[in-house]
Amino acid sequence: MENLINRYSNWLKLQRVVAYILRFGKKQRNHQTVNLSAEELQSARNVIIRETQKQLFKDEMNKLVNDKHISNATQIINLNPFLDKNGIIRVGGRLKNAELSYCKKHPVILSKSYLSSLIIKDAHHSTLHGANRLTEAVIRRQYWIIGLKNAIKSCIRKCCKCIRYNQVTATQMMGDLPDFRVSPFTYIGVDYAGPFQMSCSNGRERKTIQRLCCSFCMSFNKRHTSREAVSDMSTESFLTALRRFFARWGKILPIYSDNGKNFVGANRWIDIEFNDAVKKNNEVSSRVRSRWQSRQQCCKIFVCRAVWTTKG
Repeated sequence: MENLINRYSNWLKLQRVVAYILRFGKKQRNHQTVNLSAEELQSARNVIIRETQKQLFKDEMNKLVNDKHISNATQIINLNPFLDKNGIIRVGGRLKNAELSYCKKHPVILSKSYLSSLIIKDAHHSTLHGANRLTEAVIRRQYWIIGLKNAIKSCIRKCCKCIRYNQVTATQMMGDLPDFRVSPFTYIGVDYAGPFQMSCSNGRERKTIQRLCCSFCMSFNKRHTSREAVSDMSTESFLTALRRFFARWGKILPIYSDNGKNFVGANRWIDIEFNDAVKKNNEVSSRVRSRWQSRQQCCKIFVCRAVWTTKG
């Protein structure tokens, strides 16, 4: 049986080959169907596992067959092993009354062997090349393999597809961030949220009023936000909140917002005020320029007179 197991590298194929051998041994050549039944595959699986356990746990199996206590030095003593009706060593435990299948309550005990590697490889392929934890969970449903984690790691490390698909790909160097992403208090976005209930007194008769929240998002980063309370969604309330924001955080270059009426009205009002300020500034600067020129001319005349008076 050991030579037969070592000849195959697929766990399912090995079961089918052994099942056909058992059918031939029972002289059932004139079987009704060529395909194998589930009972025949289960019988072949039991034969393979039983013969493997005879090689791995020879002393333990002999003592369990004779109803003797196994040695405390064996590696399966903590699993409370016992023999089932098919002569297979299984895990004992305290899950007899659990609503689980028999294989889950009492999995088959195996050690590091070629059969264990076939079972691990089959579970790895059945999970579509799953990782360590997924492969281990699938195997634990039927088998308790000693040193399973290291065996799974070794199997995945030797898997050609896993090696090919888990290669570290080349990483491209990212470009520089734009200026509005690295200047936290220069470029902002604004929007409204709410309404919220806010308390307006601290006495016994505590009153609450309904207010909106004007949220300023600085540098398009959620960690840099400033909130101002506003009474309504009018342009005047937004301009008041904007003045408080400027007084606290300083000069802001562009402000991004949606097309809300309060934001559009505030933009129009700021443009009008800015144009008026530019006109007034031009008028004042022209007056100051004319006065400066006249005073400069007078200064030149006085200097020339003083020079000629000194020469005479």
